[in-house]
Amino acid sequence: MTTTWTETLLEPVTLLGRQILAILPNLLATTILFLAGLTIAWVAGQALERFLRAVGVDRACDRLGLSASLLRGGIKSDPSHLIGRTVYWLIFLFASMASLEALHLAPVQQLTHATLAYIPHLIIAAMIGIAGYLISNFVAPYYQRHKYDGTITNSIAYPLTRALYGTRVRQPIGGDFGFSGRLAGHYLDKQVWESDVARFGIDIWMTTEALTSGARVCQSFLGAKIHNPKDPSADLSSMLAEVVGALFGLMETHPASWQSVTGSQPIPIFGFQYETGVEPIHVNVDRMLAVFFQGAQDLEPLWSRILSNETMTGIRELTGQSRSAFHMPDPLWVHIIYDAALACHKELLPKEHLLKALTPLYLGRTASFVLQTQALTTAEAEPHIEALCRTFETLKPYLVTRWT
Repeated sequence: MTTTWTETLLEPVTLLGRQILAILPNLLATTILFLAGLTIAWVAGQALERFLRAVGVDRACDRLGLSASLLRGGIKSDPSHLIGRTVYWLIFLFASMASLEALHLAPVQQLTHATLAYIPHLIIAAMIGIAGYLISNFVAPYYQRHKYDGTITNSIAYPLTRALYGTRVRQPIGGDFGFSGRLAGHYLDKQVWESDVARFGIDIWMTTEALTSGARVCQSFLGAKIHNPKDPSADLSSMLAEVVGALFGLMETHPASWQSVTGSQPIPIFGFQYETGVEPIHVNVDRMLAVFFQGAQDLEPLWSRILSNETMTGIRELTGQSRSAFHMPDPLWVHIIYDAALACHKELLPKEHLLKALTPLYLGRTASFVLQTQALTTAEAEPHIEALCRTFETLKPYLVTRWT
């Protein structure tokens, strides 16, 4: 019995000791590789930094204004030092991975392989970030989204912002933005933080303030939009009122920034664009049309107060169309938005009532877009959004001449 207990107690200890002895050579090799890599990283980083200083890289960056850009961003190190330290950390990372490989442990090897495979993506992301930082003050997201995801963006926020300020920011209410310290100071100086804009329209406010302040703007491709997309026929009236209300309010704040603008210009998109899978969205067209037709009956007296006679005529013509033939032309939708902006500007109705009255019209427009593009892919539907944007730009004089 004593022998049995002794063997039972000593066997795990003996096995552990054998495993430690077996791994000692690998552990020694790991230590040597790590120390050698650390030394090489330090020497290479220092040598590169001195070489860059000797050839005048810092002076060239001063002449190009890059050093000043770094300083504005709170980076006090000179370019030669930054490049040297970057090389140091890259070599250190590769050396660490190589030293861990020497342990010959399967989980560690899987980790190192995954890390090394991800390094090119990190380098690309860093290059994109640096490029965006150097040439832009404001970075807007550029997502791939399902053709029926973000219908408020596609039918109002993007085309109206583009027509007003002449810049093609594809996702002006995307929710993810980057901005410089100087632009952050500009935001903080604005007295909006206790207003409805800060609570409900912060996305479009940030984008518009960047455009109207003269900031350099670019976009960054971020792949598929990961969120919880909603059927456009769902209750989006609150969001619609918030976004459109903020857009109309910003038109009041910056009339000099948009009234003389004609056409629009593209802005840079950083990142490698690739096709991604997007989550399908199931749309209830019948519900949207039912709300539109009901609104046409119940809200016609109110719509007649904010929309022109020509616009009302176009809406009445829609009420006689069948489901399969229903189509709201781009010019009619543009006139609806411009008439609503003018009515808000002239205070023809309380703003809250005006914005809520747009919901059936928005659902009618969305239903028309769905029926028009239901057989198309997301990429094939994009030209229809582009055509709407051009119509907003073409008809902008209608808005400008009636504003004052």
